[in-house]
Amino acid sequence: TWYYDRLSQMFGSVEMWETSYMHVMDTHQAIMDMIRSTGLKPYLERLESENDRQDFESLVLETVKEDYPLQRNSKVLFPFERLFFIAKK
Repeated sequence: TWYYDRLSQMFGSVEMWETSYMHVMDTHQAIMDMIRSTGLKPYLERLESENDRQDFESLVLETVKEDYPLQRNSKVLFPFERLFFIAKK
């Protein structure tokens, strides 16, 4: 709604949709590798020491394991949502 409110003030037509991509990951660690440079980055940058960063990542990894269980083939499904929009005058 935040994007729509702003775009609709500037454009006459706004189309929006959300897509969820299901990434098939080999391990939970692969998820960590993927999010380390995106969603985790601002949190990791605020931690003062490498030990603090490692401890934080360990905590996040435990949560990832709880939230994204192993599939029967030992892979992990990781949904990755993206918002798309087209705005026209």
